[in-house]
Amino acid sequence: MTVVTPDSADYIATLKLEGVNSDMSAHRKPTALKLLHGNRKSTLNPNEPKFSGTPKCPTWLHPLAKKEWQRVMSEFAHTGLVTVPDQAALAAYAQAYARWRQAEEQIEREGQLVKEPVVTRSGNISGWRWKKHPAVTIAKDERAAMIATGRLFGLNPSSRTSLHVPEQEAPSYDADDAEFDAQFEPTTVQ
Repeated sequence: MTVVTPDSADYIATLKLEGVNSDMSAHRKPTALKLLHGNRKSTLNPNEPKFSGTPKCPTWLHPLAKKEWQRVMSEFAHTGLVTVPDQAALAAYAQAYARWRQAEEQIEREGQLVKEPVVTRSGNISGWRWKKHPAVTIAKDERAAMIATGRLFGLNPSSRTSLHVPEQEAPSYDADDAEFDAQFEPTTVQ
């Protein structure tokens, strides 16, 4: 009997047959993000579904998460990258941000270590020992979740350096605008 382990060629071949990337690190980018990265047109998916609309900030988010939502959405406003179906992923990012901030604030107030009683089998306290504050683990986990969900939107420094955001077009100025402006120009009295 052959044992199939995650390192074996049979396991990797099975994953490839099932359409699973064996290193699990390469995620497909949406076309809008590929365009911002300046990818070749041949690598773009012309049949990718196109969604529209701007997601609304969920009312149930923590106040810190709502602030982060607004900050991120103000940055994405001109890119068209974030649409209504992205609401849950952006909410997960914002909520992870809020929890990370709360845990970090608690660590600042209370320290990275907490005193824990050493209890004997009879239930008596025989002394004290120091252990890692639970907020340290929460901060670590929420930071990882924030970074992972932020990566979906290109919110890490390496993704940002490769973005090619088109410059915003200046508003066009035509004859109608000139006539409108002429109505308000000061006239000289002789």
